[in-house]
Amino acid sequence: MNTDQLIHFLTQASHFSSRMQAERNQLVTPKTVKEAAVLVGIVLHEGAWQILLTKRAETLRQHTGQIAFAGGRKDAQDDSQTATALREAYEETAIPITAWQTFAPLPFYDTPSGYRVTPVPAVCTHSVNPKANPELGKTIFRSGLPGKSIPACMSCHGPAGAGYPAGGTAFSGFPRVSGQHEGYVADQLRLYAKGERKSPNSIMEDIASRMSEDDIRAVSTYIQGLK
Repeated sequence: MNTDQLIHFLTQASHFSSRMQAERNQLVTPKTVKEAAVLVGIVLHEGAWQILLTKRAETLRQHTGQIAFAGGRKDAQDDSQTATALREAYEETAIPITAWQTFAPLPFYDTPSGYRVTPVPAVCTHSVNPKANPELGKTIFRSGLPGKSIPACMSCHGPAGAGYPAGGTAFSGFPRVSGQHEGYVADQLRLYAKGERKSPNSIMEDIASRMSEDDIRAVSTYIQGLK
């Protein structure tokens, strides 16, 4: 199947109906529904189209080690199931949101645990590296690395990387970082670490000097995917 055929199929996929699925949903639909979405991501790997799957961490209390689509529960800031699927896929794989061409969501699937899961088909249109360490990047940005005295990036730049105040234009100390190319972000962190770029009160020099190259690459990739 070539790219045009694949895109044509996915464009039509949302029109397909499944009576069996609809009848099943009637049996398991809970009183309280928790909205969720997964990305049915298709990537070109070694010359062939393949479905992107993830393996859940062995440390999780639920669904340990399971193979699954990237996805999760809808957050308050998500304006659609597609937004949820793209955000979750980015957090789990580090593939930037802008790398995907999405299509109309497929019919939802109700689970016995109370989730209404909406599959969102998508084709990866960019060359990407899904082997990056997305969990490390997410951890550094959202929680920091206390063992290295590295604070969470979001404590200054905001949960979505928009800076403070929103947009990061009025206070240069906490600028917008969301969407910056990973190569640029990594280069700036390396400059801070060497003392070749300066920040107010040497905040960034101090933080960057404690970061390993893996830390820098991971958080830079994570920041690139923020919107």
